Amino acid sequence: MIYFIKQQSSLAIRIGIAANIEDRLQQLQAGSSKKLITLKSIKTENDYQLRQLLHVNFKSLRLKNSHWFTLTPVITIFLDKLENNKFYHTSKIEYLLSVAEKSVNRFKIKVDSIKIKEKINALSFNQSLLAKKIGCSRALISLVLIKQQTSLFTIRKIAKALECPLEDLTIDDYRTL
Repeated sequence: MIYFIKQQSSLAIRIGIAANIEDRLQQLQAGSSKKLITLKSIKTENDYQLRQLLHVNFKSLRLKNSHWFTLTPVITIFLDKLENNKFYHTSKIEYLLSVAEKSVNRFKIKVDSIKIKEKINALSFNQSLLAKKIGCSRALISLVLIKQQTSLFTIRKIAKALECPLEDLTIDDYRTL
């Protein structure tokens, strides 16, 4: 079975495989100072292959080369679509991942325009250079800075171009959308 275990007081979620989820939860809890809770567990035709698919899909959210990831709206929406202890084929999981990604990209994320400008200046960029680096118009960058909001897709691209974590550029906690 594939499990999704969350640290209750943080936004860290572990995606792994175990024959007995309760035993695995107890093992992980023994090594953690934070309370852990099981969010979901699912059965698949090939748990190892599916875990790898999930890890690759969420690689930008991985915490320090571990099986732990940052719980974002994509993962939250994906988990909401899963039924606990149900059997899933890989094709269904791939479909649910794409639906979750499309759903999240419609949300508008509040951005900290001052921090974005500071990061742009620190890298000796200007708005035009940033726009070129992420493949958009300068007008879009200006609009993001003026309106102080954008889609998750755009803010991810900006964060990557500015070589910083997504949460450094946002005002509200984007992960709770």
